[in-house]
Amino acid sequence: MQSSENELTSSTGILTVKLPFQSKSKSTSGKKRVSRALSRSYRRVETLDDQNEELRRKLKTAQKRLQRYDQKKNQVKPITNTPTGKTDRLLKESGIDPKCVPEVRKKLIYGECLSLEVKLAKETQGNKSNRKQIIHRVASGRVMKRYRMMSTFQVN
Repeated sequence: MQSSENELTSSTGILTVKLPFQSKSKSTSGKKRVSRALSRSYRRVETLDDQNEELRRKLKTAQKRLQRYDQKKNQVKPITNTPTGKTDRLLKESGIDPKCVPEVRKKLIYGECLSLEVKLAKETQGNKSNRKQIIHRVASGRVMKRYRMMSTFQVN
């Protein structure tokens, strides 16, 4: 009964026993079957979750857009007294879209620029009412240059 395989000595501390189990890769039990209805319901839940997430994202986007629109609508715009602002306001009040009639708009801006230049030249001139200097100031004014009306001024 003393074989070299079964001999146990005090020098070996751990006993290992090998049993003839099959490895998992070679198992004969086969793949566990999942019912088709269950897998279909899992897929449906997954797609519905994706759709739900996408719809929530779209809802947030629409809410932000609405919030920005409300802020823009409620924001009070200061009335500008520039020649362009006056012209656009005048055209809108008369029921005309400023973009539809560019020639009329340009002539109105020209008139507003001229009136502003005359006003500024008169203010800077003070009590001295030398017409030649006022006309010179109007002709070489900053407002006319800013609104690119110098060529129109020279033609007229």
